[in-house]
Amino acid sequence: MRARARQSRAIWEVINPSPSGDGLASSAEAGADANDVLANVAADWTYNLTFSSASRSNSMASWVNDRKENQIDLPIATVDDQNDINGIALQDPIDGVDDPAVIKWLNQWKGGRYLDKGGIYPPLTLASARMMHLILAENALKSMDSSAFTTHINHIRALDGLTPYSGQISEMEMLQHTRRVNVMLQGLRLTEEAPVDSVARLRVPIQSAIVDPNSPPETVAIEGLIIGFGDTISFEASSRQVIGAFREVVQYDTLQVARDGLASIEVREFSRTRSVVLGVAVAAGTAGLALAALGVEGGEAGERPGEGGTQSFTAGLAVGVGAIGRLFGR
Repeated sequence: MRARARQSRAIWEVINPSPSGDGLASSAEAGADANDVLANVAADWTYNLTFSSASRSNSMASWVNDRKENQIDLPIATVDDQNDINGIALQDPIDGVDDPAVIKWLNQWKGGRYLDKGGIYPPLTLASARMMHLILAENALKSMDSSAFTTHINHIRALDGLTPYSGQISEMEMLQHTRRVNVMLQGLRLTEEAPVDSVARLRVPIQSAIVDPNSPPETVAIEGLIIGFGDTISFEASSRQVIGAFREVVQYDTLQVARDGLASIEVREFSRTRSVVLGVAVAAGTAGLALAALGVEGGEAGERPGEGGTQSFTAGLAVGVGAIGRLFGR
């Protein structure tokens, strides 16, 4: 636990008050603790909080398995119309198979088999041998020690019978994937940034005034081009609307959202150019607000469609997502 805490502190210092450096965190103290742990535990050791009917329930499991207020990220697992897991979406980047680490942690979370509905008493992993290797792998990558990095990554891959890493993808990609699948459901929030000029899907919570304020907020998914990433995330999104016969509106929005106001962010596509066709999926109320904003002060709209023929116009405006939240009663 001390190794985890020290590494978390190192990560905090990298991302606060704003992200800096190369995105890697390094802690000599965490590394020393991790080495001590690995010298004294089994190869796939875990340290778990356990729950039963005689104790408190696992609140995270209750939210995911029982009440379904939270769900496993869809790029990790697929779900049916009842939000029950029915398959694995995330594959190992080298072997191209359903990632065994995802299956391992979901099996534990669901009480033995990830296709089961699961209950409210699964264990919560707080530390593991895999986590210790991840701490040491990141420390090695930060110090540009490729040999040590590869050694620790392959310790983890060997636990799942995967092909050893030998440069098939970049070291950063290998670290990011290995960390993502091996600290699932362990109370950790990953801090990788969406690179500027990447296309990302952001989910933003919106609380409605006409819905029980104690109910979990709904989220809207917005896909756009990241143009700035810090305490506030700025991104560009576009949408197309057909108005009348043969008339098309192409709308370009610049949106801003506080980083701590996101429910999730998922990088969809990386592009160094701006000739990417962007899609935006917004709840009906938000879409209506954006269209209404075309005519308000602050929007810079082009010419309106003419009376005949097929024409289009573009509009650019800045909308704060926080303001959208307030309009919906947040």
